[in-house]
Parts: sequence; structure tokens; C-alpha cells
Amino acid sequence: TIFVFAPVDLLGNPTTDTNYTVALQPGIKKANGSNAFVGAYSSGYGWTFEVSTEVDLIPPKVISWIPNVPEEARNITVEITFNEAMDPMSSTGSYIEGKNPLFTNIAITQKDVVGNVQGSLEISNGYKTVGFTSIDACSKDPCGDVIYCLPASADLTVTAKAATLDNSNPPQAQLIGVSYNGLTDASGNSLDGNGDGTACGTADDSIACQDKALNDNYAWGFKTTNAINDTVPQILALNPGVGGQEIDQNAALEISFDTYLKGSTVNSTNVSVWPDPLYSMWFSPNKEDDVNAKTTKVLIGHPAFISNAEGGYDYYPVVTNGLKSAYQICMYPSMQVGGACNGSNSSAPYCCNGVPSAEVCKTLYGPGPLYEPGILPGNIK
Repeated sequence: TIFVFAPVDLLGNPTTDTNYTVALQPGIKKANGSNAFVGAYSSGYGWTFEVSTEVDLIPPKVISWIPNVPEEARNITVEITFNEAMDPMSSTGSYIEGKNPLFTNIAITQKDVVGNVQGSLEISNGYKTVGFTSIDACSKDPCGDVIYCLPASADLTVTAKAATLDNSNPPQAQLIGVSYNGLTDASGNSLDGNGDGTACGTADDSIACQDKALNDNYAWGFKTTNAINDTVPQILALNPGVGGQEIDQNAALEISFDTYLKGSTVNSTNVSVWPDPLYSMWFSPNKEDDVNAKTTKVLIGHPAFISNAEGGYDYYPVVTNGLKSAYQICMYPSMQVGGACNGSNSSAPYCCNGVPSAEVCKTLYGPGPLYEPGILPGNIK
């Protein structure tokens, strides 16, 4: 669940940078009445950030989309990736008959069929990627998770809609109730569907766009087959590799896969990095799709690693079987193209430092009295 706090006035000022603090208090409850923050976070959660003197008036545009071929297996996840963070209130929701409200800012329609394809949209990848999953359960993956499919042998169109402009302050969108009637970035700028640098809204509602198309929507079409793609995703390359030495302390870790990944599964539960000996450290996984090779690279951001001059630590990237391809197939068994963990041994589905294993991968958090042998947080299937 995502909460959005939208200030009435602009943050900061035009002359100096300004720091802000967000404080989520311990009184916040879950829907069932229990505390949202427990354990180490029982006193709440907070963070700080800084805003500059600039104002963002650059509209967002689409940089890639899936599927990007004329015909695809019906279990493909439809995804749109933008060049900047999008407002989750304007870009996520569900279109399920009988459930209101019906979200239509991104619509998937089938030729000669009334209404939209039913399903839900979720945001990921640093708020840059929005993915659609239908409600039609059609199969299961190797981990036993349900796969959801688009209509079979169908001619489909995906439309990402621009929001109506606030003509007093374009490319800012007009707030309708608590949100917008189309897609906006995190700063409230309406979608620039044709990528020309100017947001034209929904129906020439910008004076600057009177000589252009009737709207700035973004749309594409494709057809589905009756087939289900059940290929298990494999790792193509690791950077740094297993046992890498003298790596850049600040460079993102890279994991390249042989297929597109479903953006919502590239998260800090399924992709992580852990220091040994263990200490508190943040990490942030995101993805980059290569539309030519039809592959995905996962990048794990992190603070500067501890250098050898400072004592040096071992670091363990962990990828769990919760990571799925764009076809919703989990990484099970764990496989690496050209590596020892090639999936040929079904009795050893884990890949630990490049070696097949029948057991969950482990590391020793030590030496020292504060550390005990332990299992890495995650299941490297």
C-alpha cells in the first residue's frame, strides 16, 4: 500500500536548498488494528531529504514497453517504463467488474470486445515501471505460484492516458478530487505521449498544442497466442563475479538475465546484498530492460562498501525464487548460463557461490561472540 502526501504549496524556496524530514509516528495502525511499526521500528520511521531551488516542469515520457513484439505468449506481463518517477495515485489501480473505482488511466482493450481486460496495475523500479497483471488464472510456475493470462489469441491495445492540463500552469495536470484523470509524474506533470517535450493533455486543452494531435496518450498493440511461456529465467552474467576481488566500492552490483523480468518482483525481498560480518546496510534493487536483446539487468545500489584498507568485508548478493520473468515464471531451479548451476541436477536446486546445493545457502557471520552461523536472509532457489 502506497500513501502519497501532496503539499498544497511548493516545497522549499527559489533561493536556497531546503531540508525536510518525514516522520511516520507509532500511532499508525494496519487495517486489522495492529501497529504498523513493531520491533526495532516500534517508535516509528523517519527519513530526511533535500529539495533544490528548481521546479520540475518537464513532462514524463515512455522509454520502453513490454511486449514490444507483434505476437506474444498469453502469460506475458504488460509493462510500461517511464523516464522518471511517476505519481502512484495516477498510475496504479485495478479494473475489475463490480469493484469501484474502475481504474482507466492505463487501459488494455480487446478488439471487438466491450470493456477493458480485467486486472490490476502495480508500480515498481523506483516508481518508473508500471505493470499489468490480469485476473485470469491459467497455470502455475515451478514454485507452485499462480500464473495469470491475457485473453488467448486476442488482438489487444494498451493505452496510457495523459491527464487533463491545468491551463494556468502547464504541463501541470488538473487535480480532480484527490488525483488525476491520466498519468502524471511525481511532480504532477501530465504525460508527454509523443515525447516531443510538450504535454498536450487529453483533448488539446493546452493553448500550446492547438496545432497538434487531439491528445498526448501513448498506445501500442500486439496479439497473443494460445501458448504459455514456461521457460525458467537464467542468469547470464554477474558483476562482480563469484569471489570477485578489489571491486569498486561504490559501483552498483549487476545481475544480467536472459529474459525480461517482472518489475514488481525486482524488490528488496527478492534481490538483496548482505555483508559478512553482518552490519546495518541499505540496498536498493532496480532493473534496466534491453529491448533489443529482450533481456533485463538488475542493478543493486548500496552505500560505499568497506575497503580492504579499512579491514575489508565479504558481501553476499542474494537472489530468491521470488524473482520472476515477465512471463511470471520463478527462478527455480537456480541456473546460470555457462555456469556450474545449470539446473541439470534437480536434487540441488540452490546455487551457492556458483556451486549447486541441496540446502539453503549459508554464510558464517563471524568470527566473534556477536555472530553465530546463520542462514542468509533469503532462499537462493
